[in-house]
Amino acid sequence: MKWPRHQAIGFMVDFWTWAAQSCDDGQLQDFTDLEISFSAGCEKIDGILDALIQVGFVDDNPRRIHDWGEHQKEFIRAKYKRQPEKAGQILDMYRTCTGHVPDKIGNKQDKQDKQDNRTDIVPPKEATPSIPNCPHQEIIALYHKHLPMMPRVMEWTPARQNFLNTRWKEKLERQNLIWWENFFQYIAKSNFLCGRTKDPFTNCNLEWIVRSSNFVKIIEGNYENDKRRHN
Repeated sequence: MKWPRHQAIGFMVDFWTWAAQSCDDGQLQDFTDLEISFSAGCEKIDGILDALIQVGFVDDNPRRIHDWGEHQKEFIRAKYKRQPEKAGQILDMYRTCTGHVPDKIGNKQDKQDKQDNRTDIVPPKEATPSIPNCPHQEIIALYHKHLPMMPRVMEWTPARQNFLNTRWKEKLERQNLIWWENFFQYIAKSNFLCGRTKDPFTNCNLEWIVRSSNFVKIIEGNYENDKRRHN
């Protein structure tokens, strides 16, 4: 994978920012090349996870961002200031896998670690971050823009709204319109989904796309042009 230096740096900055928001434990086992690409506002980049592993930015077993516990230690503590047990769980996971989390602050920080991890202190409840409302009409507009060959949405019923709402809420990275624009652009490249095959598939519309089983197959790459698993 050969990128200009500025493009590679831009991708890594976007990727790191996304990771801090969407997988604060640095674990990548549940993410595909497609989702990692979308995280940086790109179209699908085949082999991006393997490339990140080859350069040492991602560990392979378990698949996670290299030394995440070291580099994000203070961020994790600050993010979970009122949930020290959560911060402790994330950092302990790295201690288990690597033997330790390097501490560059010295004994003073060690004392703070012990204080943070005390179980006899009941922290005040922290309000759960609210999930932004799903912008149905904006997503429908993006669907029409990038997939004009598919049936237009004439009625967006409560049942259809529920399918889209669920996909929106399932993962943090899906809660922005850039992700959905990249997603529809990705679908537009599929000859099968867009009916550009000898025996055209004609069932694909927005409701079909956001139904759970179909959505997962699309995310997993089952309908890419070099694959035959169209079932």
